[in-house]
Amino acid sequence: MITLNFKNKDKSGGYIALISAAIISILLIVVGLTLNISAFFARFNALNDEYKKQSLNLAEACVDVARLRLAENMSYAGNNEEITIDAGKCYIVSVSQPAPHTIRTKGIFPNALPQKSYSNIQAVVDYDLNILSWAEVAKF
Repeated sequence: MITLNFKNKDKSGGYIALISAAIISILLIVVGLTLNISAFFARFNALNDEYKKQSLNLAEACVDVARLRLAENMSYAGNNEEITIDAGKCYIVSVSQPAPHTIRTKGIFPNALPQKSYSNIQAVVDYDLNILSWAEVAKF
């Protein structure tokens, strides 16, 4: 008859494997969460970039509207005229008199959401409404 002796068996092998599996699982979870959070915030950065492009386009459109108003009436002054285009707004803040005219406009996008992007354009046009200078400024 064969007798098996299990008294000298090392019992720590299962404990080491269990702790190793737990540590590896925690590391994988941390790496996965980090990658997901960075992708989540990258989405908002792309959205803010799109909002900025739209508000800049609106401000530029208001410069063109102000040039049109000047072509119709050379004494046009702007005076915060509001122009709504789809989900955005732009304002013709002011038009200086006499020529060369300094046109100041502001674009805001989106109009309905709490998070908005603002763009301010300052353009200088001569008597023939040719653009002499064009710049985005921080504020007026």
